[in-house]
Amino acid sequence: EKNYLDFTASLETSFNEGKIEGKIEGKVEEKIEIAKNMISEGFDNKTITRITGLSIEQIEALRKEVR
Repeated sequence: EKNYLDFTASLETSFNEGKIEGKIEGKVEEKIEIAKNMISEGFDNKTITRITGLSIEQIEALRKEVR
């Protein structure tokens, strides 16, 4: 029974970690999408950084994609 409980706890931990990773990944993707929209609308890097929290380097890379 102890092995079963350990296994169940391990599965639950893995599941929760996966959910957290998924949420983080989703938030990053959302920030990237917002930044792309802001680039398309002509916002400058400093403003995009302030709004999204992305780095200038990340925004510059996105600018190359958006063109």
